[in-house]
Amino acid sequence: MFSLANNLSGLDWSICVVANKSLPGKFKFEHYSISVPKLIRNVAKRIFLSFKDKPDLYLCDSWKSVEAIPQNNIPIVVLAHGQEYLDTRKSKRIVQALNRAEKIVSSSKATIELIAALNKEQASKAICIYPTYGLYENHISIPEYSSDAPLKILSLSRIEKRKGLFQSALALRELHMEGCNLEWNIAGSGPDLEELKLSCADLPFVKFLGRVDDQEKDDLYSSHQLFLMPSYQEGLSLEGFGITYIEAAQFGLASIGGIAGGAKEAVIDGLTGWSVDGSNHLEIRAAITEAYSNRKLLSEYGNNAKQRFDNELVSHKVTNNLSKILINVIDSSGN
Repeated sequence: MFSLANNLSGLDWSICVVANKSLPGKFKFEHYSISVPKLIRNVAKRIFLSFKDKPDLYLCDSWKSVEAIPQNNIPIVVLAHGQEYLDTRKSKRIVQALNRAEKIVSSSKATIELIAALNKEQASKAICIYPTYGLYENHISIPEYSSDAPLKILSLSRIEKRKGLFQSALALRELHMEGCNLEWNIAGSGPDLEELKLSCADLPFVKFLGRVDDQEKDDLYSSHQLFLMPSYQEGLSLEGFGITYIEAAQFGLASIGGIAGGAKEAVIDGLTGWSVDGSNHLEIRAAITEAYSNRKLLSEYGNNAKQRFDNELVSHKVTNNLSKILINVIDSSGN
């Protein structure tokens, strides 16, 4: 929400952010923190907002935030991400919250399908804007990849089972045993990091980088040829979209992504990379094999990914699209 608030402020919106935690530093927008126990947080926010000047519109970061909005005639727009609509035990609360919304801005078409599964009427209010508000223009040239050099693969994510990294390790192990020249760098932390390290302990081409800052992240994207994160759904957890695929595209990297949730919209199979079942190591292996054996195709997919980012997903374009929707909602409300 920080990038979005900052971007909208740059379009001359008067923004006030009410969050759970304070934001350090000075920004173009007002911001307040309501640091109280979760049990009473929505009540505290509702009381706070009741004493604030009425805005033209409330923009909520999820359906849960709607519960903190006072009952008045101010229109509400809700951002929808994905997996928060998988828990059917909360379907009554979700529908009650979405009933108050004039518009739902979804992070993917797959998320709209999840909303429709709960309530088709609410899904009819939804529109998809891919949430790349924090990704800005990046003028880089994409080199040709040499087939003689190692294939440099990057995975950057929270280290948990559903990211498909364990299946990727199995696929890469088999390719290494067949003589493929590979480098696999894994950045990030998470609950399954130690188990993944253990499963890769005998693989000399694997390196764990731990948590990285923004500059280190940019350097990693710039120095690799393929982004690997074939995520899949595990229980109530999936990719609502997959911002890291687009971060990679920003630097001209093709991706191997999953097919669950919005991942197949972030990576377009056969155009900007490969979409595979991340729970199936054979599908991952087939995609890596094609990337390894056809570096010209890999470079082409990377160029396509960068072009798509520049044409559709760069920050100012998606922010402008959202801004137009917010203006239409306000105009339609008569406020």
